[in-house]
Amino acid sequence: MDAAETRPELVVVGAINVDLIARVSRAPGRGETVADGELTRQPGGKGANQAVAAARLGARVRMIGAVGTDALGDYLRDAISTAGVDVSGIQTVDGDSGTALIVVDDDGENSIVVCPEANLRIDPATVRVRPGSAVLAQLEVPDAVVERAIAQTTGFVAINAAPARPFSASVLERADLFIVNEHEYELLPALQNAPLVAVTLGADGARLLRHGTVVASASSRPAEVRNSVGAGDAFSAALTLGRSAETSPRSPWPERARWAPPRSRTTGRSRRFPPSTGTRSERTRGAEQVVTPNDDGGWARDRPPAIVVNGPTRGRTACRCRRWPH
Repeated sequence: MDAAETRPELVVVGAINVDLIARVSRAPGRGETVADGELTRQPGGKGANQAVAAARLGARVRMIGAVGTDALGDYLRDAISTAGVDVSGIQTVDGDSGTALIVVDDDGENSIVVCPEANLRIDPATVRVRPGSAVLAQLEVPDAVVERAIAQTTGFVAINAAPARPFSASVLERADLFIVNEHEYELLPALQNAPLVAVTLGADGARLLRHGTVVASASSRPAEVRNSVGAGDAFSAALTLGRSAETSPRSPWPERARWAPPRSRTTGRSRRFPPSTGTRSERTRGAEQVVTPNDDGGWARDRPPAIVVNGPTRGRTACRCRRWPH
């Protein structure tokens, strides 16, 4: 069997956006204008970010989503494909592609306004998922799309329940893992009885809950945060790969996966996907052990697939990015 075919397969169902990012020293208050912004453009959307992060962690990834018929649609499709993601499941629909307006201040904090556009026009009838594939989905696309995808597989299903909003009982019953931040967890009381929920707590780390009871926790190591955009997406991708690898007999990765909260740091400024979506070897550079790929697609030194957010550097990187972010 070809080595590529033995890699874990993950289908990511979610939004694809162009991120328009204004970096400012201080975010404006209500009714205020600040004039020191630096504008950049990069591919984004929770779905695209998570797909790229998973591909760069070594998984075989197929993306399901939609882009518009505008010029940005081609730009987004090409960027995702270049990252090593199978884009055969990305539909092209009439109208504009999704766009996110993001303000990032000097403390690395961000505020985001999303204009979904094409993401709301995905045709559920054309969604195809191979039986046994792992699925990672978010709530930036219509429920019918998510429901269609997870109904076609018997594999591991993870739902990043963001943005926090009501979702169907079928999603709640089918998901093996929910991933949310602490604010989303408070807004979604249905998750208190879910079989497995990972709750990120920002600087305080993260917790893993089973039916509302904490069964594992991880603290974060202090870091200088330059940009938190995409940190949660990288965490979702790594944790999903780690948990799904435990249940996949074909996976060449170690059976036991460790996990930790998202912490993102970069000294460069990305012109492509957010700085959290880096390769495992890049993001562990400078750690106590550097993990590198083996010829068979596995990883050296008996480290789990979630090493990107669990190494001694807690998912941070000090290397500079010129193309794909770290």
